[in-house]
Amino acid sequence: MTVYIDDARIPARVGRHDTTWSHLFADTQEELHAFAARLGLRRSWFQDPVKTGKPRARSGSRAAQNWHYDVTEGKRRQAVALGAVEVGWRDAVAIIDAATAPSWRPVCRRPWCERRRPARQQLRVAFEAWRDGLVSPRAITAALDMRALYGPEVDRACGVEEPAVDQWEAAQLYPSWEQLQALARLTGFAVDFFTRAHDVEVAGGFLCERSGRGRGCRQLSAPRGPKQFSREVVAATAGTRWHVVTLF
Repeated sequence: MTVYIDDARIPARVGRHDTTWSHLFADTQEELHAFAARLGLRRSWFQDPVKTGKPRARSGSRAAQNWHYDVTEGKRRQAVALGAVEVGWRDAVAIIDAATAPSWRPVCRRPWCERRRPARQQLRVAFEAWRDGLVSPRAITAALDMRALYGPEVDRACGVEEPAVDQWEAAQLYPSWEQLQALARLTGFAVDFFTRAHDVEVAGGFLCERSGRGRGCRQLSAPRGPKQFSREVVAATAGTRWHVVTLF
């Protein structure tokens, strides 16, 4: 059994001080609570999506498995010193996936996600989804919003000219496979996050602040805009299933 700490570092304000939140979680709730007690965290700070009635937190779902403690940067360093394993944001998602994965999923070589789909197969599935036109414009918007990435720098990082990324979000232009991979590298999300199969992940989150009058949280709305690309738009991008190659 293992306790993990991710590298999310979500900006927040505690009292009069700016800080960041990371997520402390574990293989079991019992181990997590024991570790949190050693770290000096209050049990009331435990975040349980099922008990708080979060949307989509049904039994067996990823949302239901996403229980954790929010910790500041100082507590994050203490957690690492006490033996918590540092993992990236995508690996944290993989750990939760492994906890809810059905038994038929292929075995992964990583120690913390034994049933996760191997990286090569995962990339191949993402490529097939891209080729079939299943990229989600809302997922593109969500990834950019969560990473606070805006402006012409985003276009340049993806190898396109402005306003191509805005056109992706508006479902007016379908990204090439290379451009989608560049977007994944820029945002730090796996390529398959941007496919429509992962639309359930593009949901509202929560922004929490703590002031002298207590802590308050407001829900962030899911991104708006078109849910999918039309067949005509997809067909205009080379390499997709519907693209027509004209031979002269």
